Amino acid sequence: MIAENARLIAFRSAPDLLHLSNPRAQSFVRDIWERRVGNEAGIAFPSAGGGDNTLRCDGQGCIGRIGQQTVAFVNDPLAFEEDCRFADIVIAEVPAPRSCRGPSIVVDWFDVWRGGAHAIWFAQNGEAGRVWQARVSSPPRPWMRPATN
Repeated sequence: MIAENARLIAFRSAPDLLHLSNPRAQSFVRDIWERRVGNEAGIAFPSAGGGDNTLRCDGQGCIGRIGQQTVAFVNDPLAFEEDCRFADIVIAEVPAPRSCRGPSIVVDWFDVWRGGAHAIWFAQNGEAGRVWQARVSSPPRPWMRPATN
C-alpha cells in the first residue's frame, strides 16, 4: 500500500504482519492500515544493512519477497538501474525514469500524485494481480460524483 503522498509505504509480508517505511508518518492512515491487517503496531522497514529474506534494506531502498515476486522499494534514484533490471514490482518515493521497463508494475511519485493512494494485490498463484488507485473513477466510489455525459 502506498499513501497518497508516497511518504508512507506498507509491505504486508504475512497475513498479520505489516512492515512500514516510516512508522511515525501519517498516523491516521497508518492506524487504519494496522487495524485492517490486525496489527497493534506495524514493524518499521529494517535499517540500512539489515533485514532478512523477506525484507532487506540498504541506503537506497529495500527489497521484499512475496512468493516468487520481488518488490523493490526505492527511495534513492541511484537504485533504479539495478532494481529495474531484476524486480518484478518497483515502488518508488521518487520519480522513476522512463527506462524502468523491466518490472511488470512500476508505481512512482508521479503515479501517486496523479492517482492518489495505491494498493497492489497479488493473485492466488503469487503473481502481481491488480493495482488499485484512489483517484480513478472506475469503479465508482460512493463519495464520487456521478459521471455526466
